[in-house]
Amino acid sequence: MAKKKISPINEEFDFKLFVTIAKKNMLWFAFLMLLSVVIALVILRYSAPVFECTSVIKIANEDNAQNVLGLDSKNGFYNDNNSEIAGDIELIKSKIIIGKAVRNLPLQVSYYSKGSILVNELYKQTPFTVEYTLKDSSILGNPILVEFKNKNTLTLTYTSRKSGKKTVQDYYVGKWINLAEATIKINVLDYNAIIEMQKDISKDVFFFTINNETEVISKIAKELAVSVLNIEAKTIQILGGLFVLTLVVGLIGAGVYAKGQSKKLSITPEAVTEYDSGAVLPLGVTAQNGYGVPVGKQDPAAPKAELYEDFQCPACGFLEKANGKNIIDSAVKGDINLTVHPMIFLDRNFPESQLASLRATMAFGCAVDAGKTAEYHSGVFEIQPSKEGDGFTDQQLLDLAKKVGIEGDSYTTFETCVSSAKYKGWANNSQLHAQDRGVQGTPSFFLNDKLIDGTILVDPAGFAGVVAEARK
Repeated sequence: MAKKKISPINEEFDFKLFVTIAKKNMLWFAFLMLLSVVIALVILRYSAPVFECTSVIKIANEDNAQNVLGLDSKNGFYNDNNSEIAGDIELIKSKIIIGKAVRNLPLQVSYYSKGSILVNELYKQTPFTVEYTLKDSSILGNPILVEFKNKNTLTLTYTSRKSGKKTVQDYYVGKWINLAEATIKINVLDYNAIIEMQKDISKDVFFFTINNETEVISKIAKELAVSVLNIEAKTIQILGGLFVLTLVVGLIGAGVYAKGQSKKLSITPEAVTEYDSGAVLPLGVTAQNGYGVPVGKQDPAAPKAELYEDFQCPACGFLEKANGKNIIDSAVKGDINLTVHPMIFLDRNFPESQLASLRATMAFGCAVDAGKTAEYHSGVFEIQPSKEGDGFTDQQLLDLAKKVGIEGDSYTTFETCVSSAKYKGWANNSQLHAQDRGVQGTPSFFLNDKLIDGTILVDPAGFAGVVAEARK
């Protein structure tokens, strides 16, 4: 007789047994339910909101991908709708185009509020803004804490990545702050909001970071998803985080899809390794003096001063604003024997500037011949673009000559001098001299062959002090 197989699992639900077990474990059941609710509330309360944005764009008939990327329309690759849209999708997703958008948006600095658990990015809701001039890239991405003491003063706290030194220092709101890695200025937009957040959360609730452009572009590229929505209507959908919506606005603002969009020409400077002994030199410039331009009284008994600058250098522009007049005045009075050495190394860093440093230096040499050395030198920094690498146009350099008082026949001579690139050889020689001297960056100021610290150089009182000491 076959034995009946007994299943270890009861196939029938015994409600009475369930109630009995539930009564015996009611406390555990209530505890698990309460724990689940608490966990859910904590997650909802302390999880940062994640935004997803969608935008639909209609592609124009003009093949911008072909125009910007320089592809040949005769090869047939872009002759149908599929290929046209595919080309535009790849164009939007490319880091070159994303980079153009980023540069037209306020993404250079990120602003944050820090609570006990969450850190929130404020973006355009920030109650303060930061302007900066970069000196050392090590500060990029480094958090800088800001505590506002009152409407006029604040405390900055940050740790240098190079030295490991922690700095806690009080500064003025709306005034330029000279740090080792950057020069910054903090402006208040909504003081009441600042006080309220510092009172409700903590005194050190705010911090900011100066962003690395490459990292911002990579972040947006990673979030970006572009797909075909309707091939007949030539529409595409862009999907991603909050940055994506910002990107789309930036693309439109940057004119990526505007008709007639043209690619800006980039020029890589030629490699120069030897001095041009036959180079024409501006008035007063000699090879023995390192191809520098003499400025002021030139008293041989005065301390020897040498200033190395690149006209595209933002830190040099800041020096000119902060203490340029005092430096020139010291040379004019004969307190220092000043020589200015133009450098053109930033042309290699920014080929899209189309040799702006070289062109500005050549124009400066022409202005030296016209007797407007100090005026033109200061004027170039006045028209320096806010974004490093945007450079100067030829017309700007010509118009500046008129602005500083080069007129009539002198202007005609100046214009001819500039258009003929008369001082190209001199500009290259000046750069080679700076390299041979071992100049590591700009601005660099030597007083009796001793390099003066940048913090002293931009401070009128500090500069006057080192000059007075050198004259003893």
